[in-house]
Formats: sequence, structure tokens, C-alpha cells
Amino acid sequence: GIQADKERIAERERRLAIAVDALKNAKENTGDWGQYASATFQEKYDLKGDIEHINGVLAILETKN
Repeated sequence: GIQADKERIAERERRLAIAVDALKNAKENTGDWGQYASATFQEKYDLKGDIEHINGVLAILETKN
């Protein structure tokens, strides 16, 4: 019923909040690595691509809230 739907929505919102926090943390950590890592390391692990992907996902999530 309605209560079960409310509980499912609340659980999904909680999980989404955890995911957003994890992505923001990943963005920070990737940025930190990118700042100190050598060009070869950055190229090998595509930190720029990771940051762009994380920013894209965060933008999508933030527009849906």
C-alpha cells in the first residue's frame, strides 16, 4: 500500500544520498591524485575522464533532486 511505497521511496532516497556522497568523495580523491600524479600516471589511468564522468553523473543526480 501507500506506506510500503513511502518506505521504498525513503530507502531509495537514502541510497541515492549515499551514492552522491561517494561520488563527491571520489571526485575529491581523483582531483587530489590528479594534482600530484605524473602526466604518465594521469594518462594511464585517465583521471581527466574519470573526473568528467563523475561530474556528469553528479549533474544528472542533482537535477533530479
